[in-house]
Amino acid sequence: MKAAASSEVVFPGAIYDAHAVHALRYHARAYLHGHSVGGTNLSLVEALWASNAVIAHNNAFNRWTAGRHQFFFQDVATCDDIMSRILKDDRAVLLARIAARNRAATTFSWHTVLKTYEDKFLSVIEGDLPVPSVADVPSLQPQADLATRPLRTSRG
Repeated sequence: MKAAASSEVVFPGAIYDAHAVHALRYHARAYLHGHSVGGTNLSLVEALWASNAVIAHNNAFNRWTAGRHQFFFQDVATCDDIMSRILKDDRAVLLARIAARNRAATTFSWHTVLKTYEDKFLSVIEGDLPVPSVADVPSLQPQADLATRPLRTSRG
């Protein structure tokens, strides 16, 4: 990868200093997120809060987290196309940066997250959502005392 990169590309290695990471996020033209599995990835949310335009692997998790106004790639060719566009299209980057910050503020603020949990909790205690019973969760079923269970061997 280093051999293919131009002189403009810097490979600094791992950076653990929080101030340096924040500065890089703040000054970055875009954030590249290559994760293809998982849920709501914290580094992607942090990039949104930093108002980064996002280039992310095209999957349901990343699309939901980043929002529809970001850039999504499926393979190396589409990633290359998007990166080329990001380098040239100041307007597209600006719109993605604005959308990123709006997405962060409306979906990932502590107020919003806590309000969502509170609403779910209240729905359960007010009876709008059923409370799961122990019978609904097999792993919570009462188990016979281990000492009284017959031993299973490989022979049956």
